[in-house]
Amino acid sequence: MDSVESELLDAIERVAPVLEAQAAADDLIAPIAAALVKRGTPYRGVLYAGLMKTRKGWKVLEYNARFGDPEAEVTLPRIEGDFAKLLFALGEGKLAEYVAAEPIRFNKRHCVDVVLCAENYPGPPKTGMTVAGLDSLPENVLAFHGATKRNATGGVIVNGGRVMHMLGSGDSINEARDRAYAGAERVTFEGKFYRSDIAQQEVAVA
Repeated sequence: MDSVESELLDAIERVAPVLEAQAAADDLIAPIAAALVKRGTPYRGVLYAGLMKTRKGWKVLEYNARFGDPEAEVTLPRIEGDFAKLLFALGEGKLAEYVAAEPIRFNKRHCVDVVLCAENYPGPPKTGMTVAGLDSLPENVLAFHGATKRNATGGVIVNGGRVMHMLGSGDSINEARDRAYAGAERVTFEGKFYRSDIAQQEVAVA
């Protein structure tokens, strides 16, 4: 394979997921927005669709008027520019005007998110346990709190089932995955558990 063919294949691999995502948005999200306009209740905000890919195409599991977890955790850190201004423009009904002047760009970092769960989740979780290790996270690891709170002395404790997201970022999926799991091991609380197969398939085919 010559360099031109290699570059072409790389370009196709980068563009294909974007085209597929756009097609899914056109088929499954745009009609909902159009229906709201038709009803006289135009919507400004985030419309999140939980999807599952099947042999017969994409199927909708849920719609929510919010960002989804853990999809948001691996997407938002890659958005460049002033995200607050983007949302402000959305709220004012000036999104198209803003994006025309400030196109949305994503950096090339890869992100992997590992969710730390409390004992007995998804049943009624055990709560109140002290969370340790947040002050010594590995480099390029972020902790997004999902179900924590401060106790009387200011410490962080578990307050629900999906306690927090450990986000690792890197120049490759493998690097991001290693960092996410390093963060998952660094943070501790009684009864903590998490999946061990996150991004495993992506790393295998990379």
